[in-house]
Amino acid sequence: MSTVVASNHQNSPIDTLRKGQMGIISHFSDDQMATKLMAMGVLPGSVVTVIRSAPFGGGFYVKIDTMVIALRKQEARCIILK
Repeated sequence: MSTVVASNHQNSPIDTLRKGQMGIISHFSDDQMATKLMAMGVLPGSVVTVIRSAPFGGGFYVKIDTMVIALRKQEARCIILK
C-alpha cells in the first residue's frame, strides 16, 4: 500500500482520498457529526489513512492514528483534511 500525503487535497473531505492516501484532520463541517466522531476518538490533528473504500460510492475503512474504523459516506464528508 502506498502512502501519499494529501498535499493536493488541501481543505477537502476524506471521501476525496483514494486507497493508501493520507491526510491530517483539520476540522469538521457538521457540528452534530463532529460530536459523534470526537466521542469515537476522531480528533483534529489525527492522521487519517484510507485502507479501503466500498464500491459504488459506499463507506470507507480508515486508520485514524492507531485505530481502524469504518465510516459512512456522510461521516467521511464532514471530516475536513488540511
